Parts: sequence; C-alpha cells; structure tokens
Amino acid sequence: SYAIIKHLGADGIREMIKHHCALATYLADRLSKETGIEIMNDVVLNQVAIACETDEKTTKVLDRIQQKAIVYPSHGVWKGRQIIRVSVINHATDCRDIDLLIDEILDANRTT
Repeated sequence: SYAIIKHLGADGIREMIKHHCALATYLADRLSKETGIEIMNDVVLNQVAIACETDEKTTKVLDRIQQKAIVYPSHGVWKGRQIIRVSVINHATDCRDIDLLIDEILDANRTT
C-alpha cells in the first residue's frame, strides 16, 4: 500500500523484497529435505509451491493445517498437481513465522 511505500521508501522496499525471497528460499530448502514433500517450483521470488506424495495427501495436509488455524497457507494447482501455496508477502514476516509454518506442514504431513 501507499503507506508502506511512504514509510519504507525505495531502499526499504528493496530490502523487504529481498527478505521475502530469502524466507521463501529458506522454507523451500527446509521442506525439500522431508520425505514425501516436493517443492514444485524454482523458488526465485517469494512464492513456494509445495506438494505431498499424492494430490489427495496434499489436500488432506492443507485441510489439517487450515483447520488448526495457526498458519494459513492457501491451495492451488501447479503443473496439474494440487499444491500448498505459500506467498511470503507480509512486511512483518520473519524466520520464526516461517519456522512455525514449516513445523505445521511437517506435523500435518507426518500425521495425515
């Protein structure tokens, strides 16, 4: 929004975007080490497309995460597969938030 642009300025916006991209890369790197989880996209910006072993499992994992309502990633379709879609966009998002998201995804994947 205009208020964020006015508050941060051009340099601040650049740093925020770099930070969001770094957090998305961190998320993808951590999750890619988990058996049964696949990062579907090349993470070059702030978007991460996450899939489980099957579309059914991906949907169940996302439903479980959203029902708990601790974090709230969205759904999508990428290259014909159901995905858990994460867009790192909030200016206040930090590594602790991403670690919480990772924990919720891993827990749901392991218990669903």
